[in-house]
Formats: sequence, structure tokens, C-alpha cells
Amino acid sequence: MPVMSSLRGEMNSPFNELRDPYILSDVDGKEYFFYAGGGEQAIGIALLK
Repeated sequence: MPVMSSLRGEMNSPFNELRDPYILSDVDGKEYFFYAGGGEQAIGIALLK
């Protein structure tokens, strides 16, 4: 899918977008990157090093 800027509101089909990114630090100092993607059709979590 082509990269495009996120549009406001829920999308009814998949898109190549990254939405609502957030970095969370846990009590052990590990950091995680949380995000919604694919037009809010997916939720992602990545451990940051």
C-alpha cells in the first residue's frame, strides 16, 4: 500500500498509516512503542532497545 498521511476518523479498509503512537516505560526500565495501524484495524507493540 502507498504511504499516506493519516486521515481523521476510523477507516473501513486497510491503509498504510501509523496512528496514536505512545512510548511506555515499565517499572524495570524497558520501553515499549504502542501504535494503531492499518486505518485502526491493528494494534502494534514493539520493545525498544
